Amino acid sequence: MENKKCKICNHQTTKIFDNLILKKYIVNYFQCSSCLFIQTEEPYWLEEAYLKAISVADTGLVSRNLSNSINLKIILPFLIKNPEKYKFLDYGSGYGILVRLMRDMGYNFFWYDKFCENLFAIGFEAKEKEKYKLVTAFELFEHFVEPIVEIQKILEFGNPDFLVFTTIIYKENIPDKNWWYYSFESGQHVSIYNINTLKFLANKFNYHLLTNNNNLHVFTMKNFSNNIFNLFLKYQKYVLKLIKHNLKSKTFDDHLYLKNQIGDRESFN
Repeated sequence: MENKKCKICNHQTTKIFDNLILKKYIVNYFQCSSCLFIQTEEPYWLEEAYLKAISVADTGLVSRNLSNSINLKIILPFLIKNPEKYKFLDYGSGYGILVRLMRDMGYNFFWYDKFCENLFAIGFEAKEKEKYKLVTAFELFEHFVEPIVEIQKILEFGNPDFLVFTTIIYKENIPDKNWWYYSFESGQHVSIYNINTLKFLANKFNYHLLTNNNNLHVFTMKNFSNNIFNLFLKYQKYVLKLIKHNLKSKTFDDHLYLKNQIGDRESFN
């Protein structure tokens, strides 16, 4: 079999294994010799894999959004002074749970997802020409067939100073086939990253990288201390007590706004 080029850095890749996807397709996996990115062969099975935008096996959907909202509450004051002045975008928002949670905290978050129905953030859809100080992209990177192209779309959409995203990275050794994050059953995870991959991407898009070296990462225009970033996350219980959270919740104001829009669905578009 001819080796494929890496979709991140264009170096040669080597086949590392094959496995059954969706319980019916044998699919080859390749690792880059340079940035250590792991990619599948061209994913011809995705139409079938995405019959539902969110996998029925994703039982962690709600708890993940709760966890992400807490992490954002911790790192937003670390990254941005006076966050009440800015708009934020959750890219690939799914049902809009995170947007609702963040608006309830007082942050001016907006929803965008071209594949999923907006259930919890109706009326707060993002606009393409808006400037968003920070964009979140949670549990998306592993779904990207062409990561460079998709990241470029995110950055062009929001023009952010910060891109906060989650994807679990693997460490030194290639994870064996029992690693749940390959998600063989769903067939949706076609891109797996290493810290070297993320460093390459941050540099390519002219960002600095902050990371917890596991699943939470930030591309930032400012060069912050990664050690302090990780201390904030490690001692989040204490950090939350220290944070002076003066933002007014948008829950009731959003209620009044939406109440005025009932029957005028066009105003949401």
